[in-house]
Amino acid sequence: MNMDSLNRWLTLLANLGVIAGIMFLAVELGQNNDLMASQDRYNRLSAQLSNGSIVMQSPMLAEALGKPISDRTPAENRILSRHYHNQFLVWEWSYKELPSDEVPNCLWASSFGGENSQGFWPFLKIAYDPEFVSFMENDLLVGCD
Repeated sequence: MNMDSLNRWLTLLANLGVIAGIMFLAVELGQNNDLMASQDRYNRLSAQLSNGSIVMQSPMLAEALGKPISDRTPAENRILSRHYHNQFLVWEWSYKELPSDEVPNCLWASSFGGENSQGFWPFLKIAYDPEFVSFMENDLLVGCD
């Protein structure tokens, strides 16, 4: 009887150890998810900052952005086309990867509403996912008064 009682206590302790290990693992997973979310936010911030610094580091791009469409050279149009293509690629990635409540619709709408991006959109949109194109053309401006 004494050995049976000892086995029961050892089994109980082993089971409690397993439960404690599972709880520890759950806490670690939660911390890992928080860290990954933080890294994701930082990466999005870095992408936005690098987009702004591209304009500051490229006088040709900055100049082309400031010109009316009628005054641009073919080279400036190519530079702007590449710039907007890159911007739309980042937006498409964000649209696909982020939860819908984290997509910065109104920020995008303020950029997309200008004549520059609107002028290039019809030529560039064939490169993007049809669902993203539909979002840009039908839903982007919703709720951005």
